[in-house]
Amino acid sequence: MELKKAEELYEKVLKDIERKSLKPAMDGIRKLIYKNSTFEIDESLSEAETTYRFLLKYLVEGKEDSDREKLFQKLQYTLAQVAIEAYEMAVQSSSYKLYFEKRRSKASLKHESILILQEYYRSCKDKLEILKPDSPADIQKEMKQEMEETVTKLFYKIWLFGTNKETVDFEISGSLVSALTLHLLQHFREDEMLTLMDAYEHGGSEVHWRALTGIVILIKQQELQISLNPGLISRISLLKDLPGFQQEFFTVLMLLIRSFESESISKKMEEDIIGNLNNLQKKMDSKIPLRDIMSDPTLLDKNPEWKEFIDQSKIEKKMHEINDLQQEGADIMLSAFATLKNFPFFHESANWFLPFDTEHSVLSTVIDSNQEAKTNYLKALHQSSFICNSDKYSFCLNLKTMPKEVVSRITTNFRADVDEMNKIEEEDRKSSRDGKGEIIAREYIQDLFRFYKFHPRRDDFNSIFNNVLELHRSPLIVALLANTESLEKIGAFYFNKNLFKESLDIFNLRVKSGQDDSQLYQQKGFCLQELGEKDKALSAYLHAELLDGKNVWTLRKIAGCYRQLKIYDKAIEYAEKTEVLKPDNLSIESLKGYCYLEQKNYEEALRSFHKIEYLDTTSHKAWRPIAWCYFLSGKLPESLKFHEKILWNKPEAVDYLNAGHVYWLTGNIKKAISLYALGAELSTDQEDYFQLFQQDIPILLANGISEEEITFMPDLIRFEISSEML
Repeated sequence: MELKKAEELYEKVLKDIERKSLKPAMDGIRKLIYKNSTFEIDESLSEAETTYRFLLKYLVEGKEDSDREKLFQKLQYTLAQVAIEAYEMAVQSSSYKLYFEKRRSKASLKHESILILQEYYRSCKDKLEILKPDSPADIQKEMKQEMEETVTKLFYKIWLFGTNKETVDFEISGSLVSALTLHLLQHFREDEMLTLMDAYEHGGSEVHWRALTGIVILIKQQELQISLNPGLISRISLLKDLPGFQQEFFTVLMLLIRSFESESISKKMEEDIIGNLNNLQKKMDSKIPLRDIMSDPTLLDKNPEWKEFIDQSKIEKKMHEINDLQQEGADIMLSAFATLKNFPFFHESANWFLPFDTEHSVLSTVIDSNQEAKTNYLKALHQSSFICNSDKYSFCLNLKTMPKEVVSRITTNFRADVDEMNKIEEEDRKSSRDGKGEIIAREYIQDLFRFYKFHPRRDDFNSIFNNVLELHRSPLIVALLANTESLEKIGAFYFNKNLFKESLDIFNLRVKSGQDDSQLYQQKGFCLQELGEKDKALSAYLHAELLDGKNVWTLRKIAGCYRQLKIYDKAIEYAEKTEVLKPDNLSIESLKGYCYLEQKNYEEALRSFHKIEYLDTTSHKAWRPIAWCYFLSGKLPESLKFHEKILWNKPEAVDYLNAGHVYWLTGNIKKAISLYALGAELSTDQEDYFQLFQQDIPILLANGISEEEITFMPDLIRFEISSEML
């Protein structure tokens, strides 16, 4: 079967199972296994169909069955498991995707024992410990490589073929947790999910946080399978009761959600920071001729103009923004290491997930200086909490491409830089209950992001980061959050990032949980308004008013919604309510004025706009609506007076258009043509400008301009623009 067809069929089967349409699901599985079945798949499918037929038979016969729902759920889970086997059977020999390629090329690993591989690793480690004090470096390196190759074998064994119910010693390498997570994303099994939960509960720090990250990811990615399995639901409930679990769960969840902006931050780094620094350098170079530096010592003094350059480029402000993002846990290093993932080291998929090891054999020739300098540098790099594991390897491997003197300078200064950065991190950790654990999780999630973003075969994977903004939509994830405070923090993050659709999801969850405060409904209304749901936004704002009827912001928003909905009487009513609490407010007065204008109540509209003119003597924003109101009410001399003011004070294209209307109605058609032409020339798009003219035709007709004159006016304007008027 063609890969694309098999994938589409598999996805349909899973959707049918989720929709509880089991007959179409079973038919789909049969299509998947056509000519490629096994006895186990056939037997499981046959048993499931027989059970389902009996269940339906008893239902039709009206027989009571208290276990019917449980039995149906078990059938769903069974079919989901069979579907996985059927899909892999259908594509395993022909799929070009990396997972299946590796399964074919490493087929011999299927029959290797995890326990034997682990025992061999331990024996190598023991030998290395004995050899270390006196043995030659090349022998130690060889033994170290044996251990690394064994870890790689274990990684592929688990990723490609699962654990086969063997006990895995995840403490050998945190990458084995990653292998199990990748396997479960591809081929979900209950026993292996339980193994991952055991790793979280009993593993050391690295294993603990990697396993928890995998659990959060899998709860979303394999939600159907997990929700259909009572045993897994029970185990998740037990995890929830563990001390500290809910806080740790929330920590990982927020780190995953934050990853959505990694690429935008990377772009910001490249354009705003690096770009501005390059421009700054060019400006400074133009002020300080490099060829004269040695001959003129005064050029080594600080140039007062530098501050002006820095202020102009706003680099300092942008650097503060980036620093704030880093303190929040954002990935600011992505752009720096994006081009450093092409080393042969990263051709091995297993290496993308390795925790940084200062004694890894690939680092043995990174630095040619003395052993102490190398050790100090690698130790400093290992301790740095602002670079993820994958980037640490990239950093070291890149040193091999640099001149020795540059490497020496980098390694010498690096210790001080790391100490300074770690001081900042330490201050942050004092206010964090998770401390080091959050750093492990953050670095690991960044490792995962680089794998899915930069791996040469990345298109062969469904990136777990494609739907991080949907994590909160999983009922299982919401159930695992400790309290409403966690939801509030997620909602606040979305809201601050202008993710209004996601914010609204959270606000609705909070409402559903029984929260009923004015600010919640204000924020809900704001999100709905930003999403174009004006009716629903108004409803939310009105509920907020019930809870706090004296809130100026709420009343102003209600007035605005009514105006958008063209319910002008109510808009004016709420604008006046707002004025009682906040008199002489220009925004409220403006809203009233425009509502009266829409109602053609020009007298009241002028009253509002003249009040704005009186209160705001500097911006002259009221002149335009005043001029237009006078025009629409037929008071042409007054309208002309204000249009002349506007034309002397930074006019826009539409101002020339409106002034032209007034002159035309007063009989001065030549002046009208001249002003129309000036407006057209000022407009960025003349077609749009003439469209505005077309919109005003009903007004011109109502005021006595003939259709004949209106028909010829656009061409009169065009001739005026081209200076061909007679």
